[in-house]
Amino acid sequence: MGPTIVGEVSWRNMGDWAIVTGSSQGIGSYYAKELASRGLNVILIANDEPGLKRVSDEIKRKHSVQTKVIVVDFTDGMAAYETIRSEIGSLDVGVLINNVAVDLPYKTFDQLDAEGIKRCLDVNVTSATVMTNMVLAKMLRKRRGVVVNFGSFVGEANCPMPTVYPTSKAACHKFTKDLQVWYKDSGVIFQTVIPGIVATPMAFNVAPTLFIPTPERYTSSLVKTVGWEDSTTGYIPHDFQLGLMRLLNSVFGDYNYIKYLPYVPGTKYLRGNQYKAKHA
Repeated sequence: MGPTIVGEVSWRNMGDWAIVTGSSQGIGSYYAKELASRGLNVILIANDEPGLKRVSDEIKRKHSVQTKVIVVDFTDGMAAYETIRSEIGSLDVGVLINNVAVDLPYKTFDQLDAEGIKRCLDVNVTSATVMTNMVLAKMLRKRRGVVVNFGSFVGEANCPMPTVYPTSKAACHKFTKDLQVWYKDSGVIFQTVIPGIVATPMAFNVAPTLFIPTPERYTSSLVKTVGWEDSTTGYIPHDFQLGLMRLLNSVFGDYNYIKYLPYVPGTKYLRGNQYKAKHA
């Protein structure tokens, strides 16, 4: 209700530029477009150069803002962050959206390979922490800014396949919560997003429904919650799903997400699609 009655945060007052990682497609690309529509210049970061260029061209075509494309792979270690640091230079970055993520094959933990595990943690956890560290000092000095980190439903439940991805998402939630407590009176806003399934390539492009929104519909809802909700699904039907999942966990104990998934409206067919996509 907050943003509906009072309005959103003053995005333009946060700074001239917003950084969105994983912005070549899906939620990241639409979050970048939402920020551009609010007058922010946008720094688009991912390892997909053609995808980034498409998003950049669309933003410049529709909005009177600047864009900057930075092509890096977050599995390249500190080299990726040095590239980003040199590119953003003295830009006034007021918003950071840590959206980039990768999943792992649909296997039990003992079947995963060490290289894949490290890649997942590098992209999903290390990127959020290092990127936040990179921009936070300036935000603190000017006493304003926004940092949004993406968790997931699977980080809130027992999820044995493949375990590492859910753990990485739980880590992002914990990281953000500690920042909220430590920098409570700093003027910087920190938010964790806990999305359910969104019809993106990450979710195998499943068909949109009420409970599985398009990334455009989801992000349009999500962006309005910044400054009002410290932790949010960003989308009312996902609030219902998350509440149901937590209820099942409290009633049945170790009731894991894979067992729960078929009983959630709009997701009953996803498990089968996931299996095919992962094992084709």
